Amino acid sequence: MNRNSAVALWLFVVGMLVVVMAALGSWIRQVPAEPFLRPVCTAVRIWPPWSRDAWQHALESDPQSHAAGDAPALSPSDLRRYCALWRARKMVGAGLCLVYFGPLLLFYRNGAILRHRLPAFSAAGFLVLLHSGSLWFKANTGVTTPIHAAQLRSAFHFVSALGLLAVSLWMAYGYFYGQPDPIQPRTSASLRRASVLFVILHALQMTSGNLMASLRAGSVADSFPFMLGRLIPPGIWSYYPSVWNPLANPLMVHFQHRWSGFVVLLAAWVQVRRSRMELVPGCLGATATASAYLILAQIALGIALVTLDVPAWLSSVHLLTAMIILATGLLSCHRAFRA
Repeated sequence: MNRNSAVALWLFVVGMLVVVMAALGSWIRQVPAEPFLRPVCTAVRIWPPWSRDAWQHALESDPQSHAAGDAPALSPSDLRRYCALWRARKMVGAGLCLVYFGPLLLFYRNGAILRHRLPAFSAAGFLVLLHSGSLWFKANTGVTTPIHAAQLRSAFHFVSALGLLAVSLWMAYGYFYGQPDPIQPRTSASLRRASVLFVILHALQMTSGNLMASLRAGSVADSFPFMLGRLIPPGIWSYYPSVWNPLANPLMVHFQHRWSGFVVLLAAWVQVRRSRMELVPGCLGATATASAYLILAQIALGIALVTLDVPAWLSSVHLLTAMIILATGLLSCHRAFRA
């Protein structure tokens, strides 16, 4: 594709809106009674109730929140904060659709996007709609929804966001760098495989982190490297059937997330080693090295999260760092294939 900084900037903005939606979702999950309040916000559409009495009435009348008496007591300020975050997330979601489809039509009419590129942009548009639709589907998850179903909905919503972010960044890199340099030697197949493996493993690790946040599993163990006094804690296979343990058992989700981070770190350093063994574009080696060091920082943030009892601000930093790692990993992968 030809270099076009305007199209690249537009796609970067789309990716940033996805990151903002993920950050808002992270802050919303940190409200103590979030599972009880989520279906009420869905039922009342754009304007959730503001007063404590109005919230209580909405909770009691909502069919999914008949267990509202078990909800933690919230101050009016907490309820207003949840309402504001929910409304902001809806507005960003609507803005994402407008920001994507509006400029897409303009760029196509102006010839900046050629006809043969339309399938790729159509796929990204489908992901935009899928992500918005999955938000409604996830929001209908109440306290009475089975835990495995709630986790599947949460994972589906998060994976759709990751897919949209990855596609928008990949196309943005293409329009930013333009056509491959014919003078630049091609990277080896082993380096390309290593870059793809790193991106896949990191995306799986991010999905595991989303499951952990949905279950609030960060609080089940407050030490490292041991969990409940053991390296492999008891109870990680306690759910029946066993296939649901990696998805719905807080102990298992926590256990697999804390140790799979080191697998991602190994994949990052394999990519760095491969990039140093051959002549590669400067940004490829730099981004591969940056990804490896960011993974180290991410592991340190994860350890701090569990030992400090999952403070909200640190959880947000942890999520944003994961998004940055995904962006740098995709850039390394793009340069490995397109340089």
